[in-house]
Amino acid sequence: MKYLVRAVKYFFYLAIILVLVIVALILLGMVETDIDAMFVHGSRSLWQMAGILVIFAAIYPKFGFTRRMVHLGGAYEDTRSDVIMLMQERGYVLISEQDSVLRFRPRSVVARVLKMLEDTITLSWTFGGYEIEGLTRDVARLHPALERIQDQNSL
Repeated sequence: MKYLVRAVKYFFYLAIILVLVIVALILLGMVETDIDAMFVHGSRSLWQMAGILVIFAAIYPKFGFTRRMVHLGGAYEDTRSDVIMLMQERGYVLISEQDSVLRFRPRSVVARVLKMLEDTITLSWTFGGYEIEGLTRDVARLHPALERIQDQNSL
């Protein structure tokens, strides 16, 4: 169900971006305002573009969200405060903590809106570290920083 909700959100997000680009082109005088003159296939092109948006929106959640393992030594209690401090330094706030699962979201409302409120980073404690889940680009950015906690604790 979460996948379907994300796909629908991305469809509307992409549609809004497409409409904004078309409106900008019209305002700049680069295309005519008549749909039949604007697109090669006229109004049929709108259905083709909608189909392409559906395909992209259906595929993106598969690649846009990921899970990775962050290997940290020590117990959850030993690493918890370091993880929370690092996430706060990176602009996240702790929204919940339950059964060794930490959930964060960006502090900035603008960042949250740009990510369509699909911005939660979840850190679940497992044996040997944390499993981090969230947007692929955020996970890829946070993963090395979280692994550096291990290096700092071993000094």
